[in-house]
Amino acid sequence: MAFAMSSLTTRAIRRGLIGGHTSWRLLLVAIGLIRLFRFLSSGRPRVLRTAVEPGETLEVRHLLEGTK
Repeated sequence: MAFAMSSLTTRAIRRGLIGGHTSWRLLLVAIGLIRLFRFLSSGRPRVLRTAVEPGETLEVRHLLEGTK
């Protein structure tokens, strides 16, 4: 899917921005909005970093879904 989106983006840039075709420009805007939506919906990973000294314990009470 990523390769198809990348090649479609390249084609839309060539034909829309350089070539001046309106439909390719609209497709380029749509691709940009899809990528922006994916970026905003993915969220940032929540990471807690702390030093654990020898003899101390660490308890994980909750794991996010979809993480390994």
